[in-house]
Amino acid sequence: MIKVAICDDIPEMTSAVEKTLEAYNPTLFDISVFFTADKLIASLQNIQYDFFYS
Repeated sequence: MIKVAICDDIPEMTSAVEKTLEAYNPTLFDISVFFTADKLIASLQNIQYDFFYS
């Protein structure tokens, strides 16, 4: 499973990227969505991502 972090302050953008990845292969990606960089950075204390989209 590929761990993906999506970070954008525009919910429509995060949703579009998330839906695109899920349409490609819903079981391939473990997706986390963040609306602020601070929350993404805080999550890096516990989670290591393979791919970032910002």
